[in-house]
Amino acid sequence: MWKQILSKLPNKKSSKNEHHHRGREHGGHSSSSSSSHASTSKSSDNGVGKTKHSQTKERSTASSDVNPKSSFNNNNNNGVFTPYEALPSFKDVPNTEKQTLFIKKLNLCRVVFDFTDPTKNIKEKDIKRQTLLELVDYVNSANGKFSEGSVQEVVRMVSANIFRTLNPQPRENKVIDALDLEEEEPSMDLAWPHLQLVYELFLRFVASPETDTKLAKRYIDQSFVLRLLDLFDSEDPRERDCLKTILHRIYGKFMVHRPFIRKSINNIFYRFVFETEKHNGIAEFLEILGSIINGFALPLKEEHKVFLVRVLIPLHKPKCLQMYHQQLSYCITQFVEKDCKLADTVIRGLLKYWPVTNSSKEVMFLNELEEVLEATQPPEFQRCMVPLFRRIARCLNSLHFQAVVVDYRVMKLGNVFGIRRYSLVWPGISNRTRRIELNQNFDRKMFKQILGKLPKKPSSAKFWDNSESQPPDNNNQGEEVLTQRSSSDGDSVSSVEVLPRLRDVSISEKQELFLKKLRLCCVVFDFVSEPQQNLKEKEIKRQTLLEVVDYVISSGNNGKFPEPVIEEATKMVSANLFCSNTHQQWKKNKTPEGLDLEQEEEGGSLNPSWPHLQIVYEFLLRLVASPNTDAKISKKYIDPTFVLKLLDLFDSEDHREREYLKTILHRIYGRFMVHRPFIRKTMNNILYDFILETGKHSGIAEFLEVLGSIINGFALPLKEEHKLFLTRVLVPLHKLKCLPNYHQQLSYCVIQFVEKDCKLADTVIRGLLKYWPVTNSSKEIMFLNELEEILESTQGTEFERCMVPLSRQIAQCLSSSHFQVAERALYLWNNDHVSSLVRQNSRIILPIVFPALEKNGSSHWNQAVKNLTENVLKVLSDTNPELFEECLRKFQEDQQNAEDNKKKNGETWRQLEEIVASKGHTSMEK
Repeated sequence: MWKQILSKLPNKKSSKNEHHHRGREHGGHSSSSSSSHASTSKSSDNGVGKTKHSQTKERSTASSDVNPKSSFNNNNNNGVFTPYEALPSFKDVPNTEKQTLFIKKLNLCRVVFDFTDPTKNIKEKDIKRQTLLELVDYVNSANGKFSEGSVQEVVRMVSANIFRTLNPQPRENKVIDALDLEEEEPSMDLAWPHLQLVYELFLRFVASPETDTKLAKRYIDQSFVLRLLDLFDSEDPRERDCLKTILHRIYGKFMVHRPFIRKSINNIFYRFVFETEKHNGIAEFLEILGSIINGFALPLKEEHKVFLVRVLIPLHKPKCLQMYHQQLSYCITQFVEKDCKLADTVIRGLLKYWPVTNSSKEVMFLNELEEVLEATQPPEFQRCMVPLFRRIARCLNSLHFQAVVVDYRVMKLGNVFGIRRYSLVWPGISNRTRRIELNQNFDRKMFKQILGKLPKKPSSAKFWDNSESQPPDNNNQGEEVLTQRSSSDGDSVSSVEVLPRLRDVSISEKQELFLKKLRLCCVVFDFVSEPQQNLKEKEIKRQTLLEVVDYVISSGNNGKFPEPVIEEATKMVSANLFCSNTHQQWKKNKTPEGLDLEQEEEGGSLNPSWPHLQIVYEFLLRLVASPNTDAKISKKYIDPTFVLKLLDLFDSEDHREREYLKTILHRIYGRFMVHRPFIRKTMNNILYDFILETGKHSGIAEFLEVLGSIINGFALPLKEEHKLFLTRVLVPLHKLKCLPNYHQQLSYCVIQFVEKDCKLADTVIRGLLKYWPVTNSSKEIMFLNELEEILESTQGTEFERCMVPLSRQIAQCLSSSHFQVAERALYLWNNDHVSSLVRQNSRIILPIVFPALEKNGSSHWNQAVKNLTENVLKVLSDTNPELFEECLRKFQEDQQNAEDNKKKNGETWRQLEEIVASKGHTSMEK
């Protein structure tokens, strides 16, 4: 080794050429700024804490170590590689040499190519890509702990490839113009064909159970994590998404790094808020923090509260809030839900950074404010209500038309907290009333009711009002009458009377009446604690819901629904479906596991408010599917927040509700193309949480059924993100104990992938083998069923890659004492395609499975298994008689040797017993 080191010292010219080459990597970034991390990085033998110049020298020597033909051309100042050859495949070397070959391949992949010129080093780039693919597969299928040398080389290779100087394009002020962000084209890294595989390798390495945390933390140290965090400023959204997943895994696996990661992210936020206001990865950081905050134990630590006050709240200040507001709002709401006493702090923080001239930002603040107020208790509300309503009064006087949203919120606040004629708000309402009355989208009498809002005589009938719209007006012509809530008796209602039927009014009045009916249906009744209360009102609402459903169905050629109708319809649906109070009262928060499902009442827990909910779901389904629903208008209200809440409902224990949700989500996915990436990503996150953390969710089968239809529509060739979904989500879903809940739908999704791209068969089969059950026979039968369907779509080339480990697993199944497992494995030979694959590779497969078959035929306790085994043995004998006889002789020899060893061991034990007995007899005589 020292000779090798000394021999490399004179090659300074080669190193300089490589350094010149490195300066042009990844889109031609200069290497002059690569020393920016040198001050923060500590020297380390894993290459992480070194400057890029020293790392480049390492890569040069590493490449020459791997293969003598792999070197830089010293006569070419353009940094062009001379051709170098690929290393042998892992399957071509014995197991004892695989670890050495793994390290050599890692060293080979430390060479980084220039992708600015696509015509340069085409062969070498492809060799590296194929080598990276092999490394990913090796890490994924590892069956022993990684050695320290392997861990060190993995980190070195990853560092050499991903740690580079980010040189973002100047985007100036147009990036900060909030609503123009969606039109901005992200900058894609030209080196992504290699980078993606490096990230995939590192993700699998960190997540692998064969990676020893105590060993790995020496190399995945604070310096490494710090440089990883710096990469979040990449303009490539694909890279940030990979980084987000990897950081989440590191945070979960390396507990020692958790405080450092939180502190480092805080520092990035401080610099973003108070200095630059420019960073591409703020949304991803907040998404990770949302998951971290969700796991905070109660009571909250003081450092976590300080993080809320000093970091999250000031993040409302930058002009580019639109880039990350959804994730920020989720983090804030998590804090208030965990500790309601923080509501006053949060609301005052929002008021401090409230926008003055940016109306779109103001609307975002109002949306967040509503979510915070939903988790606010009256004592905290009373502490901040004076400055809060001063701000709301200003919003009411806003000239921007979207201030109407605030008007609705005022009504809701009045209902929830018992506010009546509040002095600070009233001037704003008074000054604005005339202008609102002239707007045709509003009910003039409705605002008279707000102005004249006084406490009424309380009634014993209670309900939850989650609507955002005002109660309808009171008149003497058969319209509904909703009395206001009493401040002394909470939520109460005296009577609800039916509105005129839609068919009984003129066409010009139908829309207004339809809006009133939608507002009436925003009242949510208590079906849990008081099922016998408000029977008349509940029936009125049910009939009204049926009428609005019929109106949507029969709208026919009446033209597109106007925006006020879509808005009110969405509010009515939200008020009924997203009613946390009702859901919390009936949901039992338990998901049966495995075969215990058979002991559960069919369908699980049924929602007692289903008589109303079912019609609301039917209304939403008809509205989304209606040709009169304009998708461009509707996406303003059926937005990501609405979709997110809808996806949360899939955890309902009522199978009827999940069935409706499945159909509605499928329609939304088909109708609103703009939401498709968000829906897929959100479902991925739910499935990740289910796999890696909770293991409990009622709606996995329904999610997979929707995904099966989505996968069916994937265009060819498959995108890389879709393949990653297969390997990161669908395959790991096999490891859960509650697999019987959703295996049928999961199997369909997996088979869809293999049918679309047969090259994925090897990946899928190895994934099944990785999660193959050991002691659960019923789950083993499910795996065998799925395996047969996959093999039907598998071609010979892919089958040859995985046939050895697959045959070993089938042999174990054949040897199972559970007759159904052995029987199901034997049935594989009844499949013509599977039988053909076995015949083509009989010289490899037969020696592996023959011992298990021979033992079954002679000694298995189940006669059906014996008969099937004899049939299979006959088929194998007819296929290749010579090989069959050879395997039989080998088996008989092994059996004879086993018998001889058994007799020898028995004789040895007999002699030992005689010796012990004789010594005992002698001692007794003495």
